[in-house]
Amino acid sequence: ERYELVRSRTPLFIFGGRGSGKTMLLKSLTPEVLVSRFRVNTFKEVRQNGVDFFGIYLRLVRGSFSLADNNTILKLGFLNLNQPININIYKVLWEKINKNILDDDPIISSGINAAQNIFLHETNFKILKTVIEKLKQLQNEKLIEIDAEAEQKIISLINKRLNPTSIINTFSDLLGFLDIELDKIKDYLQKIAMPFLGTISPKWIMTSHDFLDQVFKIFIENISDLKDTKIYLLLDEFENLYSYQQKIIN
Repeated sequence: ERYELVRSRTPLFIFGGRGSGKTMLLKSLTPEVLVSRFRVNTFKEVRQNGVDFFGIYLRLVRGSFSLADNNTILKLGFLNLNQPININIYKVLWEKINKNILDDDPIISSGINAAQNIFLHETNFKILKTVIEKLKQLQNEKLIEIDAEAEQKIISLINKRLNPTSIINTFSDLLGFLDIELDKIKDYLQKIAMPFLGTISPKWIMTSHDFLDQVFKIFIENISDLKDTKIYLLLDEFENLYSYQQKIIN
């Protein structure tokens, strides 16, 4: 009886026990399910039934931080402040962070800020990748129309936001590029966890907090079936994330 809340443009958290239907509610807002529910053939016909949103479902995971622990946060903190790792200081900070004492210690704060920043880029890349994959799927299934000219314009505008070093001309090229950037983040965090850091630095393309807003605007303005829609991110299993990752998602 409160289903209309899910369709509204207000950000919404859905709470419930396992098996209560949270994922089903989210997936009910995806284009392919809406096409089925309205018994039509295309998303354009769904729009004619009053739908003004385009839902993208994504299951949240810790990503490259899946194998990370407090050791990673502390090493990021030392590295970010350009300080050598002092074993005595490390032991004190290890005790504090394990007891969740995250006061104003600059190394812990710097480590968490660095982790949030890295996760922001990773999340931006993963969400953009998911959107592109969904658009390609809907395009192939004839549920949405994106002609070659529109695809090239979208890619050109996204290239200006990313400023990639490689050539990206198609959605497939962009997916390949995003995979490479995600691998760079994973490789960086694996090196952070190694006993000897040496000299390492981020190599991936940097994004901003408003990166997805800008990219989604490109999609909406250049895909006729999405004109005047709002892109809904249907983020599932929020509880999977570390607390510092949840802040970025929020």
